[in-house]
Amino acid sequence: EVSKLHIALATLVNPDEHYLDYLCTTTFVKKPVNYGDDIEKDQYAKDHANNAIKKAKENLVDEDIPFMKPDDFTTTMFRPEIIQKRILMINEKKQQELKLQQEIRKKRMEKQQQVALQHGKRMGAHAQQKMQKEIIEAWKTERQAAQKKGVDEAKLPTLEEIEQKYAKQKKQVRAKKDARFGGKNIKQKAKRTIKR
Repeated sequence: EVSKLHIALATLVNPDEHYLDYLCTTTFVKKPVNYGDDIEKDQYAKDHANNAIKKAKENLVDEDIPFMKPDDFTTTMFRPEIIQKRILMINEKKQQELKLQQEIRKKRMEKQQQVALQHGKRMGAHAQQKMQKEIIEAWKTERQAAQKKGVDEAKLPTLEEIEQKYAKQKKQVRAKKDARFGGKNIKQKAKRTIKR
């Protein structure tokens, strides 16, 4: 009967899950039960279990067998070997899935950081190239204007001088914008707030 019960449970339970063993009891108390009534059926199951426990205690007392556990006694639920292996396989599978998810998340974060770094480098290089191009154009323009005025070759503006002048102009423009719009940090904070 036990093997038939296991076969029946195997057809109902997911193979990735495990089920608890059941304790079967018998009683000599005959009582008609309406199994269509859930309350009556549950109450009958409780009464049946209590009667079985009561009868078991009486038998243990008659045989002089102790059945009350000592205070320092500990135990674990007994499970057949096949159930233990199944539980172990489920736990290992969960650990492997968790490890795989962590590795995927780590690779995704590393990729995002790498893309952000490359984007920042490209943007910085583009800004640097643009600034250098503007400085060279300004240097050519001022040299041509000075040459038209008949300025001596030795007194023509150098590239370093134009670069310093360009940087100074940028700072002045930045200062005017900060004074007008409330500062660079405030403006950036306002942009972030709008995006949110």
